[in-house]
Amino acid sequence: MYADLHCHTMRSDGAVLPEELVRLAAARKLPVVAITDHDTLSGTPELIVLGESLGVRVVPGVELSTRDPKTGRKAHILVYGIQNPEPVSALCEEICRSRQAAGQIMLEKTQKYYPIPAEMVERWAQYSPALFKQHIMLALMSAGYTDIMYGPLFRELFDSKKGLAYSPVTYPDVHEALQVVRASGGIPVLAHPSEYGSQALLQELAASGEIDGVEVWHPRNPEEEIPVFIETAEKYGLLMTGGTDFHGGNTIRCLPLGYSTTPKEHWERLAERL
Repeated sequence: MYADLHCHTMRSDGAVLPEELVRLAAARKLPVVAITDHDTLSGTPELIVLGESLGVRVVPGVELSTRDPKTGRKAHILVYGIQNPEPVSALCEEICRSRQAAGQIMLEKTQKYYPIPAEMVERWAQYSPALFKQHIMLALMSAGYTDIMYGPLFRELFDSKKGLAYSPVTYPDVHEALQVVRASGGIPVLAHPSEYGSQALLQELAASGEIDGVEVWHPRNPEEEIPVFIETAEKYGLLMTGGTDFHGGNTIRCLPLGYSTTPKEHWERLAERL
């Protein structure tokens, strides 16, 4: 284990507080950890200082939720080293407003089928700038309707095609979002290209110079595709990163912090840019 550059906290849809994530990294003897919550900047100076006191380098970042206009599919962009946070913060606020509106609709629909007080959901969402499906599921689990986050009840309510409570979130165009990242001085990395079928998008963004890196090592990148991602990175001079996509228990595949990491030599290439 070396640098886990893809981690979420309760500032979005993760299961631990940011301070707990840093302490967990120290307990796991992980030298570097990046806080990349969805569409919010969570890596505060206080966390960096806490990390220093524990022997952990904390890298502030964000995972931007965008869409590929050619396919309509999601495309996630990890961003590190933001110099001017205002442009990215404004974009995050726009995404969170859309997510909050969709989340509120989903909560109201859910309550028609599975009565839960809104306060139970708010307890789980209190640290996040927007309401996620996971927050609703945690309340449903607390109420005894299910004992699993991603199971039959999740699919019944939130399946994107036939979920009883599903409401879509509007995401910005990936190319427009990358322009905002450039304006912020950030380092954009295409996250988990396999997860949303972004292999062609990777080639497009790499060839156009819109991204600086690709997340090669990720639990949902199939082993057979990793050599292709490495080849693409070498061809276009991209940084190569890795991360667990840590959410604690709030995920389909529960994995410990540091399960998937960036090798030291590739972390050092990124560190030179930060």
